[in-house]
Amino acid sequence: MKSLDHKLYMFYKSITKYDLVSKIKEDHALLVGEGNLSFTMSLIKKITSIT
Repeated sequence: MKSLDHKLYMFYKSITKYDLVSKIKEDHALLVGEGNLSFTMSLIKKITSIT
C-alpha cells in the first residue's frame, strides 16, 4: 500500500506545477534566507516582464 501511495503522490506531483511567480503576485510568498537578494531580483524582473 505504501508503494501505491508513493506512486500516486509522485504522479500527482508530476501533473501539478507550483507557480511561484503567481503566488508572489498575489502576495502569498515569503522568501527567507535570501543572502544577496539575487533570487528575489530575478523574480522581480520576471514578474515585471510578464505584466
